[in-house]
Amino acid sequence: MNSFVPWDIRVTIDLFLGGVGVGAFLLALFAAAFGESYRLLRKTAAVISPVAVCMGLLFLIFELGRPERFITTLFRNNPASVMSWGVYLQAGFVILAVVYAVLVLQQKDEEGLGGLVKWLGGLFAVGVGLYHGFLLSSNASAALWNNGALPVIFFVSSVLSGIALVVLVNAVIPAHVTTAETAAETAAGGETGSAFNLNLVNIILLAVELLTVFAWMFTMARGNENMVFNLQYLLANYGTQWWLGAVVVGLVLPLVFSIYGLQSAKKGQVGSTLTTVTAVLILIGGFVLKNVILAAGQVNYPLF
Repeated sequence: MNSFVPWDIRVTIDLFLGGVGVGAFLLALFAAAFGESYRLLRKTAAVISPVAVCMGLLFLIFELGRPERFITTLFRNNPASVMSWGVYLQAGFVILAVVYAVLVLQQKDEEGLGGLVKWLGGLFAVGVGLYHGFLLSSNASAALWNNGALPVIFFVSSVLSGIALVVLVNAVIPAHVTTAETAAETAAGGETGSAFNLNLVNIILLAVELLTVFAWMFTMARGNENMVFNLQYLLANYGTQWWLGAVVVGLVLPLVFSIYGLQSAKKGQVGSTLTTVTAVLILIGGFVLKNVILAAGQVNYPLF
């Protein structure tokens, strides 16, 4: 049996942390649209974004074996290569995310330069988030990846993971540096009764992710011989990780908890503990989902 996996877990870490950076940046933009009441949420998200992406790129560079190759790709452009697009997208996004984080910390993100960096960075963030999935789906020889649903799956998972990490980081801040009102904001994503509630955002994203994942699996099950084999291989060798880790822990339970949290918020109750648990589950599930798809998709049919 062919168990050779050319891309190891370091690539998964890069995809995961890069996705976290994308999700955190988009959350910062989303929070900015709701004004200064969400300054702490915006600040945390803006700082996490470039840090996460840079950490992910470090794992990718070490996985390459020859780190200098990453630099040379900047000067060896191939317009037909999805990987070439990604190099420029990620480099541009890191620069914009760093500049935006500095502007947010200085509270200058709403001025002329801040507005330009904010929206340009948002475009690059979406581009990087979709690029991760397109990089895999462009590989015609990998039946498990060569599917139009994969970029959506990876992008939504990235946004969910970015939001989750920001919520988790902010959960430890209020007790030391903020008031009780800010604690409610940072834990639940908004003040009680606010139009901005991260439980609602999570519900929408989790529902989209669940539907897309099952649509992807249905397409694979109804596809050609290679697709069917690769799906069966995934379920046979990574079934527990997939169903328990990616689907139940990463999607179903967070969806149930977010619905409960939304109902509690409407009654004036802020469940910070439940929100934190939900964030942890989303992070675990997001990592498992990307790792399973990456590992199982590298197995070719037939296995010899």
